[in-house]
Amino acid sequence: MSKAKIQVLVLFILLVALTFLVYGREIGVMAGWPSAARSESLAAVKLHFICGADVNAIKPGFKTPLEESLSLRPNLAIIKEILDHKPDRAKLVDKDKSLLIKAMSSLNFAKLPSDLTIEILQRLIELGEDVNFIEGSFTPLFKAIYLDRPDLVKFLLESG
Repeated sequence: MSKAKIQVLVLFILLVALTFLVYGREIGVMAGWPSAARSESLAAVKLHFICGADVNAIKPGFKTPLEESLSLRPNLAIIKEILDHKPDRAKLVDKDKSLLIKAMSSLNFAKLPSDLTIEILQRLIELGEDVNFIEGSFTPLFKAIYLDRPDLVKFLLESG
C-alpha cells in the first residue's frame, strides 16, 4: 500500500474517532453499527468498539450487532469480538428466537468447519442460549439433524 493511501486511511480513522468523541456513543447506531457487524469486516467492528459503540445498539430496521452477525454468513472473528464485549441477551430484538437456530439457519453455516461451528455454538451457549429452546417446531438439535451434521448433534446432546 502506498504512503499516500496509508495517510488517507489514518486521516479517515482519526476523523471517525473524532466524530465518535464529539457525538458520543449513540453515533454507533447512526453510523450503521449493526450493519457493520453484518458486513463481514472485522476492522469495521473493531473500529466501532474502539470508538465506544454500544454492543447492544439497535438501528431502526436492523437488529443488534450480535443478531446481524449471525444473519447471512457467520464470521467467527466478528462473533467472538461482539461476544467479548458482553452483549445483553435481554436486549435482543428477537427475544423469542433462538440464536443457536439463527446461527445454524444462515447461508453458509453448514459449510463451516466443525471446530468453527462448534465454537460459535459454544460461545452462544455461554451467553445464555438454551440448547433445548423450541422455536415453532424447531429445536437446535432438530436443526443440526436437518443440516446432516453429526458433530453438531453430538455437541448439542452433550451440552444439554
